[in-house]
Amino acid sequence: MKSVKRILTLAIVALMMIALQTACGGDKATTSPDSSAADNTNAAINDAAGAGKLRNGKDIYNDKIKIAWIPLASAGQINEVINLVWEDVVRIYPNVKIDTFDPQYNTETQISMVNEAITQKYDAIIMLPLDVAALNNVITEAEQAGIPVLTIDCGATAVHTFHLQGTDYGSGQLAAEIVAGELGGKGNYIVLDAPAAQKAIGRMGTGFIDFCEAYTDMVMLEDVSIEMWSQENARTTMTDLLNKYPTGEIQAVYCASDDIAMGAYQAIEAAGRDKEGIIIYGNVGLAPVLQAIKEGKIYGTNYSDTYAHFYTAFHMALYFISTGTTSVTAGYDATPVIYDTLIPVNSENVDYIMAVSRYFR
Repeated sequence: MKSVKRILTLAIVALMMIALQTACGGDKATTSPDSSAADNTNAAINDAAGAGKLRNGKDIYNDKIKIAWIPLASAGQINEVINLVWEDVVRIYPNVKIDTFDPQYNTETQISMVNEAITQKYDAIIMLPLDVAALNNVITEAEQAGIPVLTIDCGATAVHTFHLQGTDYGSGQLAAEIVAGELGGKGNYIVLDAPAAQKAIGRMGTGFIDFCEAYTDMVMLEDVSIEMWSQENARTTMTDLLNKYPTGEIQAVYCASDDIAMGAYQAIEAAGRDKEGIIIYGNVGLAPVLQAIKEGKIYGTNYSDTYAHFYTAFHMALYFISTGTTSVTAGYDATPVIYDTLIPVNSENVDYIMAVSRYFR
């Protein structure tokens, strides 16, 4: 079992190291600036295969390791899958402990939690920052303390060790192409967008708008940020917009997340306007939206595999822990970013996606 898990881990490490070096401009992404990317990758693989530990890092198979996981909040369906990832990986690495914090959508609480992780000398921090700028100082302090900070989807502008991003701008572009195709390139649309503090990183709405402006005759009625990615906030906002725009004026609603999409649908249904054929398109592939697509209530979404997303982030954290790598030791002048894949979903393929999604395990 140990040899198998080492092979799997090393395969991920090798691929991600190459991507990291490309993202950061060659030597800047390595801890040995005078070595070639290939030499560094080969040395890392050989060292890891021999001991599970590189240079000044920890042995990821035998040393006690603790990782702080700081989400937006601990509630919500997406956390069910994330928690499943954590349960599965610690079975493989019983020496690793993952502590889940719950900031409950509060930026100041997140800042306090990162400070606590620094004080408690965690080996890595994996987090979804609520604000791309407000967490900068404390993230920098963690990096300077030798703790690699890995952000997922919700990023930060401070230079840190690693960012894993679901395809954001491209997701919006793809959604716009699909929606425009359904509408023949004409019609009015509303964007229920990422929270204002996250729009620089969560560019789904921007991608959708840019595509429509460049390639269609569609007209944007509103671009509204939905705070905390909240389904309830989306429902309230959409209710207000339905009161503002009478029957027949809205042809499509693009939503930066599936929680937002469900809120939009609930508002449309409650207003009795679900028979208008308003196209609702989401992002992520959460179970309620997949079910709504199957039932013909929501048109589509762009599915990303949350389990694979966080499984990758965990193994990248192990790599940085094993090498002793942070943005400081590596000399990064920009955060390395790796983009995840996505699959557009509508009524034609929703059954398959539901069959493979871990939301329906």
